[in-house]
Amino acid sequence: MISKSLFISILGVAFIGCTSNSTKPESVATAEVAEQQAPSRPYAELHVPQTIDMGVFEGDQLVKETTIQLTNTGTDDLVILGAQPECNCTQILYIDSVIPAGQRGRVTVSQDLSEYPADTIRKQFGILSNDRHEQVKRITLIGVRR
Repeated sequence: MISKSLFISILGVAFIGCTSNSTKPESVATAEVAEQQAPSRPYAELHVPQTIDMGVFEGDQLVKETTIQLTNTGTDDLVILGAQPECNCTQILYIDSVIPAGQRGRVTVSQDLSEYPADTIRKQFGILSNDRHEQVKRITLIGVRR
């Protein structure tokens, strides 16, 4: 017959062995899940605001420029292949063509509302890139002409 103290010692060792093999610290488990979900190849990912408020266009100020920040949250260079406005009232003045991983770039656009009557105007343009999920990101420019 096994003594009570020996039985408790064996049970304790068995319990410790079970918990150390099956339970991992939360940080290790989280890192393993992130590693499994991360793509195995480098990738580019563009983050950009979906809507830009250009403000009020009035008087002599019917043309405005704005610079929009582009962010590459991927692990590889983001290559901007082009930008296409939906109409001639929006012009792409400048766009960074390559944004390294983890860095920021910019696009400068001009909005001309001189041909439009007083109203709220919504115009879009698209940025074409090597983003892994969405090759064309659409940005809406909103302005009010008075």
